[in-house]
Amino acid sequence: MSDRVKHLDDRVIKVIQSGKLNLLAYECEKNEIEVMSDPNFKPSAFFYCSFLLAYLIENDLNNARFLWKRIPGDIKKSYPIISAVWKIGQHMWQREYVDTYKTIASTQWDSVLQPLLDRLVDAFRERTAILLTRAYTSISASDASSFLGLDEQQTSEYAARLHWSYDANTKFYSPNKDFLVAQQAQQQRQAGIQTLQGLADKTVFLELN
Repeated sequence: MSDRVKHLDDRVIKVIQSGKLNLLAYECEKNEIEVMSDPNFKPSAFFYCSFLLAYLIENDLNNARFLWKRIPGDIKKSYPIISAVWKIGQHMWQREYVDTYKTIASTQWDSVLQPLLDRLVDAFRERTAILLTRAYTSISASDASSFLGLDEQQTSEYAARLHWSYDANTKFYSPNKDFLVAQQAQQQRQAGIQTLQGLADKTVFLELN
């Protein structure tokens, strides 16, 4: 590995280890522009894998698809994990919830990538819960478990945090739409703060790099 490739990987790892994964796609996009200006420089498979996961975390499936097409074929062949990440993206695109969780759980991930997979699962599950709340007035416990990628007990605990009611006789959950509205209003307020924080963080990373 050349010093330049290692430096690029180290910059990506720095973002991952900081826990500010909302910056990862930005950091990768910025670096890819630099890479594309030099036809003799090729990033590592790790860089592309992290980049692809960053888009999936943000549910930016269009950009993930275009990135997949840009990744050199020899890198895809030399680093099978990239194909596993893209398989997750395909399942997300097709709304194949069970297969999304299954592919994530059944793949042996590099330890440095694990925080990205953990964040992806949380983000995907949260988005799915929002969709379920909007779409259903009631949903069976088994279906809820499948959609959320959780076992029966975990689903019960997760549903309780969402203020879903449960009928033990019918084994059906009733999603709480009022709670969803309140949560989304709170998230919108937080998003404004996070946007300002994100701009500040980007400035810090630019200065550090």
